[in-house]
Amino acid sequence: MRYVFKEIPNTDEGKLLLKLMKKYFNRDTYTMRVRGQYMNDEAKKNWRKYEMGQPIKLSTHLRVYIEEK
Repeated sequence: MRYVFKEIPNTDEGKLLLKLMKKYFNRDTYTMRVRGQYMNDEAKKNWRKYEMGQPIKLSTHLRVYIEEK
């Protein structure tokens, strides 16, 4: 797995970036995974519930992993 992009803000601008990346992504050769990074204030209040990772909607930033099939 390749860690390619980090700290993409989980905002409309960041979501637009991901949408455009997916639009032109070469799915025949590669796979793309998007994961949450850093908890927002809501998730921090109940951090024990998210010890194994929080959902993207509760993340302040996003990471993108790209790997060869």
